[in-house]
Amino acid sequence: MILSYKRILNISLCILGLFVFILGCEEKATAPKDELPVTGNVTISDIKENYKTLSVQSPVLKGTIVEFKDVTNYTYLLLEDKTGKVWAAIPKTPVKAGDEIAIANIMIMKDFHSKTLEKTFDFILFAVASEGCPLKESGGEIVSEMPSGMMPGKMSPASMPHGAMPAMGDSTKKSKAAPQDIKVSKAVGEDAYTIEEIYSKKEELSQKTVTVRAIVVKFMPQIMGKNWIHIQDGTGSVEKGNNDVAVSSLDTVEIGEEVIVNGTLGIDKDFGMSCAFGVLIEDASVNNVE
Repeated sequence: MILSYKRILNISLCILGLFVFILGCEEKATAPKDELPVTGNVTISDIKENYKTLSVQSPVLKGTIVEFKDVTNYTYLLLEDKTGKVWAAIPKTPVKAGDEIAIANIMIMKDFHSKTLEKTFDFILFAVASEGCPLKESGGEIVSEMPSGMMPGKMSPASMPHGAMPAMGDSTKKSKAAPQDIKVSKAVGEDAYTIEEIYSKKEELSQKTVTVRAIVVKFMPQIMGKNWIHIQDGTGSVEKGNNDVAVSSLDTVEIGEEVIVNGTLGIDKDFGMSCAFGVLIEDASVNNVE
């Protein structure tokens, strides 16, 4: 009887242990209630209530524009959804009250002071429109808007798939108008090419250093952690789409300047949001021609 009792006890303990194990697995399979899904849409309430712990790789916020204010490089939007209202700032975009818009690459900032609007926002989102490419917008003035010592919450630009939008530069100079007729001398050196040559040889030049002498025709400061520049040298044609090349750099330039660009050629680069480039000179140094 004693042996039988021990066996019964062991069997009971095994069943109890199995039950606890299954229960533990079920609990682990259930997502924590205070953490949002890894991907997908978010609401204004989601962002405001969980901005310190929000765990979303590529959040998209959809809302209706209640009010908007245009400044030099930004459009400020008062957005509303069924959960509340919030201010957001996106690269300058033509909008009107009543429009519905979706924004992505969201960076949260509290107690942000806009020097341009002379207004302090207790809570604001810096983002880009989820449709359309901010890297292809026309250039303009460079303004000092975002502070250099930003301390966003956990859902910060560093955690966004496309990286951060750092502080705007301090320059307030207006860019020159891009020249209509462009003709410059070819750069010199073993890695020197015209823009037309870069397009025709892009496969063999992929991930190699290239040097181009050209004119700046567009300048878009500090989007996704870099300055974005479009250059032309008079070669190629608009019809063939081989007369203009995009450049990513930390250097600052003005539209109309003649420059020497040196960087690594990337091909078929796709950043999402319709931001795709057949060729892109990446991490380039850009120097004015003396």
